[in-house]
Amino acid sequence: MSTLGKYINELELLTAEIVRSIDQIGYEQLAAFSEQREQLVFSIESQKGLLTTEYKLRLRKLSEFDKIILSKMEYYRQNASDWLEKQGAIKVQKNAYTSQYAANSLFFDQKN
Repeated sequence: MSTLGKYINELELLTAEIVRSIDQIGYEQLAAFSEQREQLVFSIESQKGLLTTEYKLRLRKLSEFDKIILSKMEYYRQNASDWLEKQGAIKVQKNAYTSQYAANSLFFDQKN
């Protein structure tokens, strides 16, 4: 088997594994998958001229799983966005209740 074939096999195994466990996968695992996939895709692209019809068909079939994987990535992106928004709101509330004056300052109350 050619090097290109090995890269495609590895990409197929990696993708099948991630799709099989997509409901239990954490964002760290998804990030690691993305990095591994990126490396494999770069390796495959470097040998683009050697792609046979069979290899192209296998790669097209792999792209069918992109929607599932992207959906999970979007889920984690939205969770992170919501968390950041919540942290911003907490910071605003905290600042509203935190004193904005120096601890050793004095207040003078005048009676008319």
